Amino acid sequence: MQRASWSALFGIMCIGVTLAVTSVIYSETTDAAPPEQRLVWLHAKTSKQIQQWVDGGLDVWQVDGDRVLAQVTQEQLASLKESELDFEPAPQLGMPVFPACYRTYSDLPLFFHEMQAQYPNLFQLYDVGDTWEKVHGTANRDIFVARLTNYDIRTDKPKLFITAEHHAREIITVEVALQFIEDLLKNYGQDPQVRWLLDNREVWVMPMTNPDGYEWVVQLADWRKNTDRPQLCPNGAPPNSYGVDLNRNYGYQWGLDVGSSPEPCMLTYRGHAPFSEPETQAVRDLVQQTHFDLLLSLHSYGDVILYPWGYTYQPAPDADGLYRIANRMAETAGYAAMQSWGVGYLSSGDTTDWAYGELGIPSFTMEIGGMEDGFFWPDCTKRQELYDEVRDALIYGAVIADAPYERANGPDIRRLAVENDGQMVINAQADDMWNGEDTIAGIELFFDTLGEPGTGLRALPADGEFNTAREWGVFRLDPSDAPAGASLALVRARDEKGHWGPPRAAFLSPPASGDSQATPTATVPPRGLTPSPSLTPHPPDLTPIAPTPTPVMSGPTPVPTQDQPWHLTQTAYLPLVRMD
Repeated sequence: MQRASWSALFGIMCIGVTLAVTSVIYSETTDAAPPEQRLVWLHAKTSKQIQQWVDGGLDVWQVDGDRVLAQVTQEQLASLKESELDFEPAPQLGMPVFPACYRTYSDLPLFFHEMQAQYPNLFQLYDVGDTWEKVHGTANRDIFVARLTNYDIRTDKPKLFITAEHHAREIITVEVALQFIEDLLKNYGQDPQVRWLLDNREVWVMPMTNPDGYEWVVQLADWRKNTDRPQLCPNGAPPNSYGVDLNRNYGYQWGLDVGSSPEPCMLTYRGHAPFSEPETQAVRDLVQQTHFDLLLSLHSYGDVILYPWGYTYQPAPDADGLYRIANRMAETAGYAAMQSWGVGYLSSGDTTDWAYGELGIPSFTMEIGGMEDGFFWPDCTKRQELYDEVRDALIYGAVIADAPYERANGPDIRRLAVENDGQMVINAQADDMWNGEDTIAGIELFFDTLGEPGTGLRALPADGEFNTAREWGVFRLDPSDAPAGASLALVRARDEKGHWGPPRAAFLSPPASGDSQATPTATVPPRGLTPSPSLTPHPPDLTPIAPTPTPVMSGPTPVPTQDQPWHLTQTAYLPLVRMD
């Protein structure tokens, strides 16, 4: 969702305005094909009016000051023309087409199989739940999560959870999630920061939270919710009408009529109860069991990083810390950072409010891309560009997972270079300009493994004194000062207030050519065993599965009972069932 201009949107007095745009009276209730739609710019008088439009079911795409870009049906357009609302046509899109370069649900088995085969000691896959259509016997889609870490190093590592595609049409989020998985695995041997990260962190990625909705997008292009069908919807209703908005179905502050809708045919329908949908149940159970340290929910579009609260304008208890983390991630991507309502309206029952409000996990929504990137459907030429835009933000989220608030308060190591020609010289630039602008107080070095803060080798100030918020430090060492077999230099910095920032890694010598895989060689735990001490048996059990390279066509599999583990013995699919 595109961000709003605060001064234009919220600096005016809120007054009650009726929602004329959604006041169409429907004469039929059918399963007819979706009505033709148009994009229009609406001119809002107050922020309350925008909230009423959203809660009333208007398909709002972005908010720019008092201008609201919305997709309307022909009946809604006719209602607009009869009203006194100020609006104008927007440039129209052609019928969105699912990009050929984007992967579908049917492509996931081969992708997961390849990752498992190539990187067995860095990758494990879990089936953590079923979709609505699988539960109801009309398709056979599962919800998968990949767990990335070096399984040779068996410690209780800090954990990042990334979930993508709560909203089906936000297709770039799936590609970003899958590319991040592939990026980390392929670059373990070539990127020192990735090497350190997978040795010392766990990165869990759910690339497709709403597989049923995603398959409808492949066929219909424009779909937002899951495919739960609580009732038939009016003939003139928007094409996203059926289903539950999964990002309004979480249990924290669920049920508020401001920020979600109780009406099943509205775009922000929250479901008949909190966690009514199997997709949100899968996320809930995984997050509660695994105890993540930081959560990122990927959405599009908006070029913004959002943090709680979304259900209220009031700041969260940790608002300052949440802002610092969001702002640091946003800076790496060229995005803005703001509390969730900054997009122009409130949202209740969403993922990040629940994870933060119920479990205390620092949680963030990343709105990837902008209007200029193709709205919800960036084409193949934009796919890599948008991933590159957010890659460092995703890496940052994983690196700071050990102590998110503390790390975001401390300086970053912006540049790190190792020269090893007779004498080892390591130059590091510490920067606190985005983290409070406090004076750099020290820079320290470790080899391969971080020690306790303040116990590393100390850098000398390159200019003789640490006295600004951006400083160079230099380490001049004999090669014998590095332990035998050491491969990584790890550098971090402290500011004058005592905050230690996140570490940055560099290779002590260039990796061997062709060492891109360079995966550990120890044997992974046998399939069926709990692979980590942190995943103690707790129904439903997390058991890694062996992905099959191709889908097996068969009928729906039995729905597992409450006490059955999440375990997949085969991957089975049915052709997409069109509900029209």
